[in-house]
Amino acid sequence: MRVVAALLSCVVAGAAAATDIRVLSAGAVEPGLAKVADQFRRETSNRVRIQFFAAAPQLERRLSVGEPADVLVAPSGLMNDQLRRGKVDAEAHSFIGRVGIGVTVRAGAPDPDIASLDRFKQSLLGADSIVYNHASTGLYLEKLFDLLGIAEQLKTKTTRYRSASARSRRSGSSSRKA
Repeated sequence: MRVVAALLSCVVAGAAAATDIRVLSAGAVEPGLAKVADQFRRETSNRVRIQFFAAAPQLERRLSVGEPADVLVAPSGLMNDQLRRGKVDAEAHSFIGRVGIGVTVRAGAPDPDIASLDRFKQSLLGADSIVYNHASTGLYLEKLFDLLGIAEQLKTKTTRYRSASARSRRSGSSSRKA
Protein backbone atom coordinates (compact mmCIF):
# COMPACT_ATOMS: atom_id res chain seq x y z
CA MET A 1 0.00 0.00 0.00
CA ARG A 2 3.01 2.32 0.25
CA VAL A 3 2.95 2.41 -3.53
CA VAL A 4 -0.65 3.62 -3.53
CA ALA A 5 0.32 6.35 -1.04
CA ALA A 6 3.17 7.31 -3.35
CA LEU A 7 0.77 7.42 -6.31
CA LEU A 8 -1.57 9.68 -4.37
CA SER A 9 1.40 11.91 -3.51
CA CYS A 10 2.33 12.15 -7.20
CA VAL A 11 -1.18 13.23 -8.07
CA VAL A 12 -0.95 16.05 -5.55
CA ALA A 13 2.54 17.01 -6.70
CA GLY A 14 1.28 17.20 -10.28
CA ALA A 15 -1.53 19.57 -9.40
CA ALA A 16 -0.50 22.84 -7.79
CA ALA A 17 -3.54 23.21 -5.56
CA ALA A 18 -5.05 19.74 -5.51
CA THR A 19 -7.45 19.46 -2.63
CA ASP A 20 -9.82 16.86 -4.02
CA ILE A 21 -8.38 13.64 -5.45
CA ARG A 22 -10.82 11.34 -7.24
CA VAL A 23 -9.99 7.63 -7.22
CA LEU A 24 -11.85 4.95 -9.18
CA SER A 25 -10.96 1.49 -7.97
CA ALA A 26 -11.75 -2.16 -8.27
CA GLY A 27 -13.27 -3.43 -5.04
CA ALA A 28 -10.64 -6.05 -4.27
CA VAL A 29 -8.31 -3.45 -2.75
CA GLU A 30 -10.98 -1.59 -0.78
CA PRO A 31 -9.79 -2.36 2.78
CA GLY A 32 -6.16 -1.42 2.14
CA LEU A 33 -6.84 1.55 -0.11
CA ALA A 34 -9.34 3.04 2.34
CA LYS A 35 -6.72 2.91 5.11
CA VAL A 36 -4.06 4.51 2.90
CA ALA A 37 -6.48 7.23 1.81
CA ASP A 38 -7.39 8.00 5.43
CA GLN A 39 -3.72 8.29 6.35
CA PHE A 40 -3.07 10.47 3.28
CA ARG A 41 -5.97 12.76 4.25
CA ARG A 42 -4.58 13.19 7.77
CA GLU A 43 -1.05 13.90 6.56
CA THR A 44 -1.85 16.28 3.68
CA SER A 45 -5.30 17.74 4.41
CA ASN A 46 -6.27 16.79 0.84
CA ARG A 47 -9.59 15.05 0.29
CA VAL A 48 -9.55 11.65 -1.33
CA ARG A 49 -12.83 10.52 -2.81
CA ILE A 50 -12.82 6.84 -3.66
CA GLN A 51 -15.49 5.06 -5.61
CA PHE A 52 -15.19 1.29 -5.45
CA PHE A 53 -16.72 -1.04 -8.01
CA ALA A 54 -17.53 -4.66 -7.17
CA ALA A 55 -16.38 -5.95 -10.55
CA ALA A 56 -14.23 -4.82 -13.45
CA PRO A 57 -17.17 -4.60 -15.91
CA GLN A 58 -18.86 -1.99 -13.70
CA LEU A 59 -15.66 0.02 -13.51
CA GLU A 60 -15.16 -0.35 -17.26
CA ARG A 61 -18.67 0.96 -17.96
CA ARG A 62 -18.03 4.07 -15.88
CA LEU A 63 -14.73 4.71 -17.64
CA SER A 64 -16.35 4.24 -21.06
CA VAL A 65 -18.77 7.11 -20.40
CA GLY A 66 -15.90 9.41 -19.46
CA GLU A 67 -15.98 9.17 -15.66
CA PRO A 68 -13.03 11.34 -14.54
CA ALA A 69 -10.37 10.06 -12.14
CA ASP A 70 -7.03 11.28 -10.86
CA VAL A 71 -6.07 7.73 -9.85
CA LEU A 72 -7.33 4.49 -11.38
CA VAL A 73 -6.82 1.18 -9.57
CA ALA A 74 -7.94 -1.63 -11.86
CA PRO A 75 -7.17 -5.20 -12.95
CA SER A 76 -4.37 -5.44 -15.49
CA GLY A 77 -6.70 -6.32 -18.39
CA LEU A 78 -8.82 -3.23 -17.85
CA MET A 79 -5.76 -1.05 -17.27
CA ASN A 80 -4.14 -2.32 -20.48
CA ASP A 81 -7.35 -1.57 -22.37
CA GLN A 82 -7.36 1.99 -21.00
CA LEU A 83 -3.69 2.37 -22.01
CA ARG A 84 -4.45 1.18 -25.57
CA ARG A 85 -7.30 3.67 -25.83
CA GLY A 86 -5.10 6.51 -24.58
CA LYS A 87 -7.28 7.03 -21.50
CA VAL A 88 -4.35 6.43 -19.14
CA ASP A 89 -0.99 8.16 -19.42
CA ALA A 90 1.54 5.38 -20.07
CA GLU A 91 4.24 7.34 -18.22
CA ALA A 92 2.07 7.55 -15.10
CA HIS A 93 1.01 3.87 -15.22
CA SER A 94 2.41 1.71 -12.39
CA PHE A 95 1.87 -1.90 -11.41
CA ILE A 96 1.10 -1.84 -7.68
CA GLY A 97 0.09 -5.37 -6.80
CA ARG A 98 -1.74 -8.56 -7.51
CA VAL A 99 -4.88 -10.12 -6.11
CA GLY A 100 -4.86 -13.89 -5.85
CA ILE A 101 -7.46 -16.56 -5.44
CA GLY A 102 -7.31 -18.78 -2.38
CA VAL A 103 -9.13 -21.73 -0.95
CA THR A 104 -10.78 -21.75 2.48
CA VAL A 105 -12.22 -24.89 4.02
CA ARG A 106 -14.30 -25.49 7.13
CA ALA A 107 -12.33 -26.27 10.27
CA GLY A 108 -11.84 -30.00 10.50
CA ALA A 109 -12.46 -30.63 6.80
CA PRO A 110 -9.65 -32.18 4.76
CA ASP A 111 -7.66 -29.97 2.40
CA PRO A 112 -8.92 -30.25 -1.19
CA ASP A 113 -6.64 -32.09 -3.59
CA ILE A 114 -5.76 -29.58 -6.31
CA ALA A 115 -2.45 -31.13 -7.41
CA SER A 116 -3.68 -31.67 -10.98
CA LEU A 117 -6.44 -30.28 -13.17
CA ASP A 118 -8.48 -33.47 -12.87
CA ARG A 119 -8.13 -33.55 -9.07
CA PHE A 120 -9.05 -29.85 -8.90
CA LYS A 121 -12.23 -30.54 -10.89
CA GLN A 122 -13.08 -33.55 -8.70
CA SER A 123 -12.55 -31.49 -5.54
CA LEU A 124 -14.94 -28.84 -6.84
CA LEU A 125 -17.52 -31.41 -7.89
CA GLY A 126 -17.22 -33.18 -4.53
CA ALA A 127 -17.49 -30.02 -2.41
CA ASP A 128 -20.65 -29.46 -0.35
CA SER A 129 -20.65 -25.79 -1.27
CA ILE A 130 -18.63 -23.28 -3.26
CA VAL A 131 -18.57 -19.63 -2.27
CA TYR A 132 -16.98 -16.75 -4.16
CA ASN A 133 -17.60 -13.11 -4.91
CA HIS A 134 -18.95 -11.12 -7.85
CA ALA A 135 -15.70 -9.15 -8.18
CA SER A 136 -13.01 -9.75 -10.79
CA THR A 137 -11.78 -12.93 -9.13
CA GLY A 138 -15.34 -14.26 -9.11
CA LEU A 139 -15.72 -13.46 -12.79
CA TYR A 140 -12.47 -15.31 -13.44
CA LEU A 141 -13.70 -18.36 -11.52
CA GLU A 142 -17.02 -18.28 -13.37
CA LYS A 143 -15.18 -18.41 -16.71
CA LEU A 144 -12.78 -21.06 -15.43
CA PHE A 145 -15.61 -23.35 -14.29
CA ASP A 146 -17.24 -22.91 -17.70
CA LEU A 147 -13.97 -23.75 -19.50
CA LEU A 148 -13.58 -26.82 -17.31
CA GLY A 149 -17.06 -27.92 -18.33
CA ILE A 150 -18.39 -28.06 -14.77
CA ALA A 151 -20.21 -24.72 -14.42
CA GLU A 152 -23.70 -26.25 -14.68
CA GLN A 153 -22.87 -28.96 -12.14
CA LEU A 154 -21.63 -26.36 -9.63
CA LYS A 155 -24.58 -23.95 -9.91
CA THR A 156 -26.80 -25.62 -7.30
CA LYS A 157 -24.09 -25.48 -4.62
CA THR A 158 -22.60 -22.08 -5.45
CA THR A 159 -23.19 -18.90 -3.46
CA ARG A 160 -21.92 -15.55 -4.75
CA TYR A 161 -21.24 -12.49 -2.60
CA ARG A 162 -20.80 -8.85 -3.58
CA SER A 163 -17.29 -8.66 -2.13
CA ALA A 164 -14.55 -10.76 -0.60
CA SER A 165 -15.18 -9.20 2.81
CA ALA A 166 -18.85 -10.27 2.69
CA ARG A 167 -17.74 -13.76 1.69
CA SER A 168 -15.23 -13.81 4.56
CA ARG A 169 -17.91 -12.80 7.07
CA ARG A 170 -19.94 -15.84 5.94
CA SER A 171 -17.00 -18.20 6.46
CA GLY A 172 -16.39 -16.72 9.90
CA SER A 173 -13.98 -18.09 12.46
CA SER A 174 -14.95 -21.71 11.79
CA SER A 175 -12.87 -21.85 8.61
CA ARG A 176 -9.19 -22.02 7.73
CA LYS A 177 -7.10 -21.44 4.66
CA ALA A 178 -6.03 -24.57 2.85
